[in-house]
Amino acid sequence: MIRFAVKLGLAGGAVYYVADQGVWKDSTETTKLYEKINEGLKPYLQEAKAQIPIEIPELPKSSRISYLTKLYWNQGVLASFRFIGDLPSHAVDWTNKGIAAVKNNEEIKKFCDSFSSAATVAEPQKTEEKSK
Repeated sequence: MIRFAVKLGLAGGAVYYVADQGVWKDSTETTKLYEKINEGLKPYLQEAKAQIPIEIPELPKSSRISYLTKLYWNQGVLASFRFIGDLPSHAVDWTNKGIAAVKNNEEIKKFCDSFSSAATVAEPQKTEEKSK
């Protein structure tokens, strides 16, 4: 129970801190917060660049992030609606592939043949009864 309370307290504190810093406010407040974080991380990035032999790229500007967010969001929306528009043909293709897979499965063929062979064995008995 204490573990749950600690987790709940940490989650609640994180949500409170993020809301207090302005992440959920209007976009200008969020942009200011991003710039503040960007400026705060610059000294650490410079120090990391000196210690790590690989090149670390600069943090992108907020206008670039805004542009990329809109671009990828729009691409996601377009791809989703393209998929929904093609869904009937996808369903037909998937159905045909499923039927072909079932027809080509040897175990299913044997299973189906067991019913058809049982029906052919039972039929002659019925015809013999009719002839009597």
